[in-house]
Amino acid sequence: MLALIEQLCAGRWLSTSELAALVDRDSEKLQSRFLTAMVKSGALELRYPDVGNRPDQAYRTVDGAAVAGE
Repeated sequence: MLALIEQLCAGRWLSTSELAALVDRDSEKLQSRFLTAMVKSGALELRYPDVGNRPDQAYRTVDGAAVAGE
């Protein structure tokens, strides 16, 4: 799942709801189980890093980050 999220977010911003629809998962569970940890590990970056709980928050893969599973 980590590699899939990184691939989907490569080169574009995706919101939690957009990602959830693409991977057919609940958005709250996706965020709590994967997205928060991926931001902390440096795999993903926040579009609005100063306000993590914005309703329009989005994620993208950090340039140069190794895609999980590669």
